[in-house]
Amino acid sequence: MQVLGTQTKPVFFNSDTQTPGSWGGLACDSAQAVTIKWAHIDNAGGPDPTGSPRKTISVAVPIKVDIEDSWITNGQDDEIGIKNGAQITILRNTITSSGSTDGEAINLKLAVTGDVAYNVIFSQAGTGVKLETNASVPFPQTVVNVYNNTLVSNGWRRGAAEPGRGVSIGVNAVGHVYNNIMVNNYQGFELFTDGDAKNTTYGNNLFFTTATTVVDQTVTPTVTVNLAANFYPSDGVGKAQGTDLISTDPLFTSFNGSFVLPNGAPNPNDFHLKAGSPAIGKGNATYNADLGAYTSDGKGNKH
Repeated sequence: MQVLGTQTKPVFFNSDTQTPGSWGGLACDSAQAVTIKWAHIDNAGGPDPTGSPRKTISVAVPIKVDIEDSWITNGQDDEIGIKNGAQITILRNTITSSGSTDGEAINLKLAVTGDVAYNVIFSQAGTGVKLETNASVPFPQTVVNVYNNTLVSNGWRRGAAEPGRGVSIGVNAVGHVYNNIMVNNYQGFELFTDGDAKNTTYGNNLFFTTATTVVDQTVTPTVTVNLAANFYPSDGVGKAQGTDLISTDPLFTSFNGSFVLPNGAPNPNDFHLKAGSPAIGKGNATYNADLGAYTSDGKGNKH
Protein backbone atom coordinates (compact mmCIF):
# COMPACT_ATOMS: atom_id res chain seq x y z
CA MET A 1 0.00 0.00 0.00
CA GLN A 2 1.42 3.37 -1.02
CA VAL A 3 0.00 6.83 -0.37
CA LEU A 4 2.48 9.30 -1.77
CA GLY A 5 1.48 12.91 -1.46
CA THR A 6 3.88 15.82 -1.42
CA GLN A 7 4.25 18.87 0.77
CA THR A 8 2.56 21.02 -1.87
CA LYS A 9 0.01 18.39 -2.92
CA PRO A 10 -0.96 16.17 0.02
CA VAL A 11 -3.46 13.31 -0.35
CA PHE A 12 -6.79 13.61 1.51
CA PHE A 13 -8.84 10.84 3.15
CA ASN A 14 -12.16 11.95 4.61
CA SER A 15 -15.89 11.28 4.46
CA ASP A 16 -18.57 13.25 2.68
CA THR A 17 -19.83 14.64 5.98
CA GLN A 18 -16.32 15.42 7.30
CA THR A 19 -17.43 14.69 10.85
CA PRO A 20 -15.55 12.63 13.47
CA GLY A 21 -16.06 8.88 13.20
CA SER A 22 -17.88 9.04 9.88
CA TRP A 23 -15.85 6.38 8.04
CA GLY A 24 -13.83 3.33 8.99
CA GLY A 25 -10.13 3.89 8.39
CA LEU A 26 -7.21 2.18 6.68
CA ALA A 27 -7.03 -1.57 7.49
CA CYS A 28 -3.71 -2.70 6.04
CA ASP A 29 -3.31 -6.38 6.94
CA SER A 30 -3.41 -7.53 3.30
CA ALA A 31 -0.56 -5.19 2.31
CA GLN A 32 3.01 -6.35 1.72
CA ALA A 33 4.24 -3.01 3.07
CA VAL A 34 2.71 0.33 4.02
CA THR A 35 4.05 3.72 3.01
CA ILE A 36 2.04 6.84 3.81
CA LYS A 37 3.61 10.25 3.17
CA TRP A 38 2.06 13.71 3.14
CA ALA A 39 -1.53 12.62 3.70
CA HIS A 40 -4.46 14.08 5.63
CA ILE A 41 -6.40 11.23 7.27
CA ASP A 42 -9.34 12.77 9.06
CA ASN A 43 -12.53 11.73 10.89
CA ALA A 44 -12.04 7.95 10.75
CA GLY A 45 -12.88 5.40 13.44
CA GLY A 46 -16.44 4.58 12.44
CA PRO A 47 -17.95 1.48 14.09
CA ASP A 48 -17.12 -2.10 13.11
CA PRO A 49 -19.89 -4.76 12.92
CA THR A 50 -19.91 -5.06 16.72
CA GLY A 51 -20.40 -1.33 17.14
CA SER A 52 -16.89 -0.70 18.44
CA PRO A 53 -14.83 2.16 16.97
CA ARG A 54 -12.12 1.22 14.47
CA LYS A 55 -8.49 2.29 14.45
CA THR A 56 -7.65 4.97 11.92
CA ILE A 57 -4.59 3.06 10.63
CA SER A 58 -4.38 -0.62 11.58
CA VAL A 59 -1.58 -3.12 10.86
CA ALA A 60 -1.41 -6.57 12.47
CA VAL A 61 1.12 -8.35 10.22
CA PRO A 62 4.97 -8.38 10.21
CA ILE A 63 5.58 -5.89 7.41
CA LYS A 64 7.44 -2.59 7.05
CA VAL A 65 5.31 0.42 7.94
CA ASP A 66 6.47 3.93 7.06
CA ILE A 67 4.20 6.83 8.04
CA GLU A 68 5.70 10.29 7.56
CA ASP A 69 4.74 13.96 7.37
CA SER A 70 1.01 13.30 7.64
CA TRP A 71 -1.94 14.74 9.57
CA ILE A 72 -4.18 12.28 11.42
CA THR A 73 -7.12 13.87 13.18
CA ASN A 74 -10.47 13.29 14.88
CA GLY A 75 -10.40 9.48 15.06
CA GLN A 76 -12.42 7.50 17.59
CA ASP A 77 -9.91 4.93 18.88
CA ASP A 78 -6.19 4.37 18.25
CA GLU A 79 -4.97 6.60 15.45
CA ILE A 80 -2.06 4.30 14.61
CA GLY A 81 -2.40 0.72 15.94
CA ILE A 82 0.41 -1.63 14.91
CA LYS A 83 1.34 -5.09 16.21
CA ASN A 84 2.72 -8.56 15.42
CA GLY A 85 6.29 -7.90 14.39
CA ALA A 86 5.90 -4.90 12.10
CA GLN A 87 9.00 -2.76 11.54
CA ILE A 88 8.03 0.88 11.84
CA THR A 89 9.17 4.35 10.86
CA ILE A 90 6.74 6.96 12.19
CA LEU A 91 8.19 10.42 11.64
CA ARG A 92 7.07 14.07 11.64
CA ASN A 93 3.32 13.46 11.81
CA THR A 94 0.71 15.66 13.51
CA ILE A 95 -1.92 13.66 15.42
CA THR A 96 -4.67 15.66 17.06
CA SER A 97 -7.99 15.52 18.91
CA SER A 98 -8.57 11.78 18.64
CA GLY A 99 -10.09 8.96 20.66
CA SER A 100 -13.63 9.28 21.96
CA THR A 101 -13.31 7.98 25.52
CA ASP A 102 -10.42 5.64 24.72
CA GLY A 103 -7.63 5.20 22.22
CA GLU A 104 -3.92 5.94 21.98
CA ALA A 105 -2.34 8.10 19.32
CA ILE A 106 0.40 5.52 18.54
CA ASN A 107 -0.18 2.05 20.03
CA LEU A 108 2.60 -0.47 19.36
CA LYS A 109 2.40 -4.08 20.55
CA LEU A 110 3.68 -7.61 20.07
CA ALA A 111 7.27 -7.37 18.80
CA VAL A 112 7.04 -4.08 16.90
CA THR A 113 10.44 -2.45 16.35
CA GLY A 114 11.59 0.89 14.96
CA ASP A 115 11.40 4.64 15.50
CA VAL A 116 8.76 7.18 16.55
CA ALA A 117 10.17 10.69 16.25
CA TYR A 118 9.36 14.35 15.56
CA ASN A 119 5.61 13.79 15.94
CA VAL A 120 3.20 16.30 17.47
CA ILE A 121 0.44 14.61 19.49
CA PHE A 122 -2.27 16.85 20.92
CA SER A 123 -5.48 16.05 22.84
CA GLN A 124 -5.55 12.26 22.56
CA ALA A 125 -8.11 10.47 24.76
CA GLY A 126 -5.50 8.03 26.02
CA THR A 127 -1.71 7.86 25.73
CA GLY A 128 0.44 9.55 23.12
CA VAL A 129 2.89 6.69 22.51
CA LYS A 130 2.26 3.30 24.12
CA LEU A 131 4.57 0.27 23.96
CA GLU A 132 3.75 -3.30 25.04
CA THR A 133 4.80 -6.85 24.20
CA ASN A 134 2.68 -9.87 25.15
CA ALA A 135 2.27 -11.13 28.70
CA SER A 136 2.04 -14.77 27.63
CA VAL A 137 4.58 -14.56 24.74
CA PRO A 138 7.20 -12.12 26.06
CA PHE A 139 9.73 -12.61 23.26
CA PRO A 140 10.46 -11.22 20.75
CA GLN A 141 9.99 -7.89 22.45
CA THR A 142 8.59 -4.59 21.31
CA VAL A 143 11.66 -2.32 21.09
CA VAL A 144 11.13 1.26 19.92
CA ASN A 145 13.10 4.52 19.97
CA VAL A 146 10.74 7.34 21.03
CA TYR A 147 12.49 10.67 20.60
CA ASN A 148 11.87 14.33 19.83
CA ASN A 149 8.09 14.18 20.05
CA THR A 150 5.91 16.99 21.38
CA LEU A 151 3.02 15.58 23.46
CA VAL A 152 0.46 18.04 24.80
CA SER A 153 -2.88 17.75 26.65
CA ASN A 154 -3.21 13.99 26.33
CA GLY A 155 -4.92 11.43 28.55
CA TRP A 156 -7.82 13.41 29.97
CA ARG A 157 -10.92 11.99 28.30
CA ARG A 158 -10.26 8.54 29.74
CA GLY A 159 -10.07 10.06 33.20
CA ALA A 160 -8.91 8.75 36.55
CA ALA A 161 -10.14 5.21 35.80
CA GLU A 162 -7.26 4.83 33.33
CA PRO A 163 -5.26 8.03 32.94
CA GLY A 164 -3.48 8.58 29.65
CA ARG A 165 0.21 9.36 29.50
CA GLY A 166 2.57 11.17 27.24
CA VAL A 167 4.61 7.96 26.82
CA SER A 168 4.07 4.58 28.49
CA ILE A 169 6.07 1.35 28.46
CA GLY A 170 4.67 -1.89 29.83
CA VAL A 171 4.30 -5.68 29.38
CA ASN A 172 7.97 -6.50 28.73
CA ALA A 173 8.47 -3.76 26.16
CA VAL A 174 11.69 -1.77 25.74
CA GLY A 175 11.77 1.94 24.97
CA HIS A 176 14.58 4.40 24.43
CA VAL A 177 12.82 7.65 25.29
CA TYR A 178 14.73 10.90 24.79
CA ASN A 179 14.27 14.55 23.89
CA ASN A 180 10.48 14.61 24.20
CA ILE A 181 8.43 17.59 25.40
CA MET A 182 5.41 16.63 27.55
CA VAL A 183 3.05 19.42 28.60
CA ASN A 184 -0.34 19.27 30.38
CA ASN A 185 -0.71 15.51 30.03
CA TYR A 186 -2.69 13.66 32.72
CA GLN A 187 0.50 11.71 33.39
CA GLY A 188 3.92 12.17 31.81
CA PHE A 189 6.25 9.19 31.36
CA GLU A 190 5.23 5.85 32.84
CA LEU A 191 7.52 2.85 32.94
CA PHE A 192 5.16 0.25 34.32
CA THR A 193 6.33 -2.41 36.76
CA ASP A 194 5.86 -5.06 34.04
CA GLY A 195 7.91 -3.14 31.46
CA ASP A 196 11.52 -4.10 30.76
CA ALA A 197 13.10 -1.59 33.13
CA LYS A 198 16.52 -3.23 32.83
CA ASN A 199 16.85 -2.48 29.13
CA THR A 200 14.72 0.66 28.82
CA THR A 201 16.66 3.93 28.75
CA TYR A 202 15.42 7.49 28.95
CA GLY A 203 16.41 11.06 29.70
CA ASN A 204 16.60 14.61 28.35
CA ASN A 205 12.81 14.92 28.47
CA LEU A 206 10.99 18.15 29.38
CA PHE A 207 7.89 18.16 31.60
CA PHE A 208 5.67 21.16 32.21
CA THR A 209 2.15 22.07 33.29
CA THR A 210 0.36 25.40 33.10
CA ALA A 211 -1.58 24.68 36.33
CA THR A 212 -0.58 23.22 39.68
CA THR A 213 -3.70 21.05 39.91
CA VAL A 214 -6.65 20.15 37.69
CA VAL A 215 -9.99 18.73 38.86
CA ASP A 216 -10.86 15.58 36.91
CA GLN A 217 -14.64 15.53 36.56
CA THR A 218 -14.81 12.24 34.62
CA VAL A 219 -15.32 10.35 37.88
CA THR A 220 -17.62 10.72 40.89
CA PRO A 221 -16.51 12.01 43.30
CA THR A 222 -14.15 14.21 41.33
CA VAL A 223 -10.37 13.84 41.67
CA THR A 224 -7.90 16.68 42.08
CA VAL A 225 -4.85 15.85 39.99
CA ASN A 226 -1.42 17.11 41.05
CA LEU A 227 0.21 17.57 37.67
CA ALA A 228 3.85 17.83 38.76
CA ALA A 229 3.50 14.63 40.79
CA ASN A 230 2.30 12.92 37.62
CA PHE A 231 5.35 13.67 35.48
CA TYR A 232 6.65 10.27 36.66
CA PRO A 233 3.61 8.54 38.20
CA SER A 234 4.22 6.92 41.57
CA ASP A 235 2.74 3.57 40.53
CA GLY A 236 5.49 3.12 37.94
CA VAL A 237 9.23 2.56 38.29
CA GLY A 238 10.37 5.45 36.11
CA LYS A 239 12.34 8.17 37.88
CA ALA A 240 13.28 11.72 36.96
CA GLN A 241 16.69 11.87 35.35
CA GLY A 242 19.39 14.46 35.91
CA THR A 243 19.20 15.39 32.24
CA ASP A 244 15.43 16.08 32.37
CA LEU A 245 13.96 19.56 32.45
CA ILE A 246 11.29 19.37 35.17
CA SER A 247 8.57 22.03 35.50
CA THR A 248 10.26 24.01 32.75
CA ASP A 249 8.21 26.09 30.31
CA PRO A 250 9.33 25.11 26.79
CA LEU A 251 8.20 28.52 25.47
CA PHE A 252 5.93 27.40 22.66
CA THR A 253 5.19 30.03 20.03
CA SER A 254 1.59 29.96 21.29
CA PHE A 255 -0.34 27.73 23.70
CA ASN A 256 -3.70 28.40 25.34
CA GLY A 257 -2.99 26.11 28.32
CA SER A 258 -5.72 23.57 27.50
CA PHE A 259 -6.24 20.33 29.39
CA VAL A 260 -9.57 18.59 28.73
CA LEU A 261 -10.94 18.99 25.19
CA PRO A 262 -13.60 16.99 23.33
CA ASN A 263 -12.94 14.64 20.45
CA GLY A 264 -12.56 16.62 17.24
CA ALA A 265 -11.67 19.90 18.94
CA PRO A 266 -9.51 22.22 16.82
CA ASN A 267 -5.89 22.87 17.70
CA PRO A 268 -5.30 26.63 17.76
CA ASN A 269 -1.78 26.29 19.19
CA ASP A 270 1.67 26.58 17.63
CA PHE A 271 4.18 24.23 19.26
CA HIS A 272 7.25 25.59 17.52
CA LEU A 273 9.78 26.92 20.04
CA LYS A 274 10.44 30.59 20.59
CA ALA A 275 13.98 31.87 20.37
CA GLY A 276 15.60 31.34 23.73
CA SER A 277 13.52 28.26 24.59
CA PRO A 278 15.20 26.14 27.29
CA ALA A 279 14.49 23.11 25.08
CA ILE A 280 17.03 24.28 22.51
CA GLY A 281 20.42 22.66 22.93
CA LYS A 282 19.36 20.36 25.79
CA GLY A 283 18.89 17.14 23.85
CA ASN A 284 20.72 13.84 23.87
CA ALA A 285 22.88 14.42 20.81
CA THR A 286 22.57 10.77 19.73
CA TYR A 287 19.09 11.81 18.59
CA ASN A 288 19.13 15.61 18.29
CA ALA A 289 20.67 18.62 19.99
CA ASP A 290 17.21 20.01 20.77
CA LEU A 291 14.03 18.76 22.44
CA GLY A 292 10.62 18.36 20.86
CA ALA A 293 9.28 17.90 17.35
CA TYR A 294 10.45 21.25 15.98
CA THR A 295 14.24 21.34 15.98
CA SER A 296 16.57 24.10 14.90
CA ASP A 297 18.48 21.83 12.50
CA GLY A 298 15.48 21.46 10.17
CA LYS A 299 15.18 17.68 10.68
CA GLY A 300 11.95 17.93 12.65
CA ASN A 301 8.24 18.26 11.94
CA LYS A 302 7.46 20.19 8.73
CA HIS A 303 3.91 21.27 9.63
